[in-house]
Amino acid sequence: MAAGLEPGSAAGPDRGRAEEPVGADEGASEPPADATGAAVPCWQAKDLTEGGQLARIRLGDADYMLRITRSAKLILTK
Repeated sequence: MAAGLEPGSAAGPDRGRAEEPVGADEGASEPPADATGAAVPCWQAKDLTEGGQLARIRLGDADYMLRITRSAKLILTK
């Protein structure tokens, strides 16, 4: 192993391993927080799409499309 690299680091042997998302623990007692400690807003995808499959999200002058797939995954495209 290269000097200074720990297993699981970006260049380590576990590089392709996906980490569990913050707040994914079903027994978590607190909502996830950002770096300042403030609670991160949380929305249901179906609320954003108003029960449909698509929602348009605007950031500055750019529009993005959020799509819920048949397999209940989210895709965000520009």
